Amino acid sequence: MKEQNDLLLTREETIIAVCGECPFEGEFTDEQCHACQRQLDGVAKAQLSKDKTKLAGLMDKVVALERERDGEVWYWSGDGNDHPESLCCPILIEPEDMLKLLGQ
Repeated sequence: MKEQNDLLLTREETIIAVCGECPFEGEFTDEQCHACQRQLDGVAKAQLSKDKTKLAGLMDKVVALERERDGEVWYWSGDGNDHPESLCCPILIEPEDMLKLLGQ
């Protein structure tokens, strides 16, 4: 089985995940095949939902990296000249500085 970081499972990997073995080996009744297919449909829908969520997160990261590359970000300096209320772009700030701002 693929690692969790991989986006898609192959059909065979999905079948093995649901059935525990490859159902193409041996004989199956129509009822067993339909039950397996219903399970596969459920697994496929769940996997698709996970893949869409992961893809959306990756796309957000791409947009953030593109904005940084294009200079559309503010680098927090912490020297008193930062005025985030006047900005309309992402602010890049070190975790320690953010904790200080939050009073933690």
